[in-house]
Amino acid sequence: MDKKELKSLIGQNLSSFTFVMMYEVYHTDFDGRKSSVVGYLKDPNIASAFADSQVDASTTKTSGVLVFTNEVDYYLITDGGTITILNDEEEVVKLREKALSKLSQAERNILGFK
Repeated sequence: MDKKELKSLIGQNLSSFTFVMMYEVYHTDFDGRKSSVVGYLKDPNIASAFADSQVDASTTKTSGVLVFTNEVDYYLITDGGTITILNDEEEVVKLREKALSKLSQAERNILGFK
């Protein structure tokens, strides 16, 4: 699903959604890096058997991934790591101070800043 479709979820009631573990089946390149995704399965044993049954089984791998779903739509949670949330108000103050520091004292006086 693309970003536009994800943005349509903003502000929506998501009480029917839950996080689940699914199993990604993917191909690797000659360096062992993921090159393309075949699909996702709910059961790790089925995912493993499916990967092993592929013509290019030696370069087909599986891994567990976190998915947000209502059992109709599925959204891959790409990293699952934590993120740093910045305080908007604090950052505005810092940005304002940085911008003002670039002005001469005369320019600051003209604009009403001391």
